[in-house]
Amino acid sequence: MKSAGASGETPTDFPQAGGHWLFGHAAQMMSATHLVPAEVAAGHGGAAWFRVLHKRFLAVSDPELVRQVLVTRHEKYERSFHYRNMQAVVGHGLLSTDGPFWLKRRRQILPAFRLDGLQRMAPAAQAATKAMLDHWAAECRAGRPIRAISETQHLSLAVIGRALLSADIDRDSSARFGAIVRDGLYWLRRRNTSLFMPPPWMPTGANRHLRRTRRLMDDYVNAHISERHGCPVKHDILETMRAVREPDGSVALDDAALRDESKTLFIAGFETTATSLAWMLYALASRPELVEQIHDELSQVLAGDAPDLESMKRLPLTQATINETMRFYPSVYHVSRQAIEDDEFNGRQIPRGSQLLLSIFGMHRDPALWGDPDAFRPQRFMEAGWPSQAFMPFIIGKHACIGNHFAMIEMTIALAMIVQRYRLELADPAPVGMIARITLAPDRDISLRLVPR
Repeated sequence: MKSAGASGETPTDFPQAGGHWLFGHAAQMMSATHLVPAEVAAGHGGAAWFRVLHKRFLAVSDPELVRQVLVTRHEKYERSFHYRNMQAVVGHGLLSTDGPFWLKRRRQILPAFRLDGLQRMAPAAQAATKAMLDHWAAECRAGRPIRAISETQHLSLAVIGRALLSADIDRDSSARFGAIVRDGLYWLRRRNTSLFMPPPWMPTGANRHLRRTRRLMDDYVNAHISERHGCPVKHDILETMRAVREPDGSVALDDAALRDESKTLFIAGFETTATSLAWMLYALASRPELVEQIHDELSQVLAGDAPDLESMKRLPLTQATINETMRFYPSVYHVSRQAIEDDEFNGRQIPRGSQLLLSIFGMHRDPALWGDPDAFRPQRFMEAGWPSQAFMPFIIGKHACIGNHFAMIEMTIALAMIVQRYRLELADPAPVGMIARITLAPDRDISLRLVPR
């Protein structure tokens, strides 16, 4: 069997994509990280090797191979170093660990994401969205447009603050806290793509930024954890995690574990949801006919009210629009895994040590799987036979996003409350492009005019 570092092909190997003789696809990865694995895989039948300087990666967009890696043979793969690097900010949380530690921790915090947790999420999302819309009313009266990215980031932080910590995060605090998180994520991405990865203790600029982010997040979360001792019980995610017990009755999660998981939930529940909401507002402002169809559905089902868990089930076009947003603009554009055992797929070898990039963007835009994939068309999710095997906005398998239902509740409530109150228009008609940061973000802010209904 050929080693993962070999440069040629054998009949049992995946194809090798061409590239610069020295740099490989390094330049393309720097400018459009989300596109390279998608295009490399699409050009070679769904999976192919490509090189970034001296590192070799297997780009994958074949849903069957993605499912094999994430589900049916997941024991042969582990999260790559990109996830371990997140420990510099979040410590040992669900996003940054794997193996037995991760499995035990996931089981410990899973109760916070069951039905009673979902029932608490809806009021938190309703209250935060109402506060945002009240702010929009003042901006509308003053004739000022809103900035979609900053508004959705504030909304996501407000929702997770209420649901996780029973904390009201005002707009100024939201801006400061959001800047802290984004700064940390920026430097994590720099670290993940650097040719030289210094150990965390070295006094480099990136490490100083990461330590600052971790310290500020620790201080914020620790203050909320400390105030719980000896205080009345609050009904939020933190309290549910505090209540988890080991079989012998002892506390399952100490304060350090609660801190790390709270920081993890802040980061996981902030950036991805905020980015999806920003793209959704852009899509709606660009498609007034779709907005009116959604408004008609909301009027019939909600009659001006905010949706709850029950009424959400009767909003097919609203839900389809959210799904189409996540298909068209997947916040998580690819997932990285490392093979810890030899594996094979359709006779082609995946040697131990191979680095795989599973392209969510590539699967979501594959013309062999989706009719007219470059068109934004929510109705595809209301038709029979849409390719569910190629739709993975929250990933699949054991590492599927634990907060996926929370995110759907937040986005559904936000979309329903916004469309019932406003029409949105683009203040700047120039197209908005995609840029791959930690999430697949708009390449500039999106300015929107508000038209009250």
